[in-house]
Amino acid sequence: MVDFVKKMMMIFGIIAAVICLTWEHADAQSLGESMLTKGDSIAVYVDAEDWEAMKAAREGQVVKMKVLENIVKFDKKLVNKGQSVYATVLKRSRGGAYAGSGKLVLKIDSTHSTGKTMIPLRGGAEFKGKSGAGKKVISIVLFPIGWLIKGGDVEFPEGKNVFKPVTVDDVPLKYQK
Repeated sequence: MVDFVKKMMMIFGIIAAVICLTWEHADAQSLGESMLTKGDSIAVYVDAEDWEAMKAAREGQVVKMKVLENIVKFDKKLVNKGQSVYATVLKRSRGGAYAGSGKLVLKIDSTHSTGKTMIPLRGGAEFKGKSGAGKKVISIVLFPIGWLIKGGDVEFPEGKNVFKPVTVDDVPLKYQK
């Protein structure tokens, strides 16, 4: 009888160990792996909310843009629509004297996959303010008071707010299944 109980306990222990090893918690994220190849482009855009932060940024600061559409490869969603894309402000000037227009130059740096893998990007974006040619001529002709004629600061780029940076290198990444 003792032998029988020992054998049953051993079988029960093995079955319990196998079940515990194969059991996966319902909330656990399962990640897959894929690859973005060098030169794959990701469409990004500037929305009005991000634009205000960009206008207030100084050179060297990091600002955000957003991914325009889901990035899908081999029927797997690698990057979500609306995911943050980080860009560094390379040059920022406001409209100034002698009708000089404002300028904002960005270097698009990176984004993240659905599995939180960083994806390095290469690309840029440039925005310019309004500076009428007439204002420029008047400010030069009236040199002594030309510094009073101000150019326009950068404005939200209606219809010109989509950019296509590319991946810098082959990027193995994890995505959420």
